[in-house]
Amino acid sequence: MQQSDTVRDAIERFEHLRGQGTLMNLVAFGRVLKEAGIQTSLGRMIDAARALEFVNIGSRPDFHIALRSNLVSRKEEISLF
Repeated sequence: MQQSDTVRDAIERFEHLRGQGTLMNLVAFGRVLKEAGIQTSLGRMIDAARALEFVNIGSRPDFHIALRSNLVSRKEEISLF
């Protein structure tokens, strides 16, 4: 199975959480990242949630960099993210 298939499968498993609010979506996203091989942790997820308080979540680039800077720790994880 290719990595893109793994990510797609993980996303589909958490599809039922759509529309449940930002925090629930962030938790589901953390699970998808773990399944994709990104080494995230509860502490990093909390930091990511806190970071979102300080960015315009309507700005895709700001939202993306706030999450990536908190959830990605290894260079090889950047392409997965």
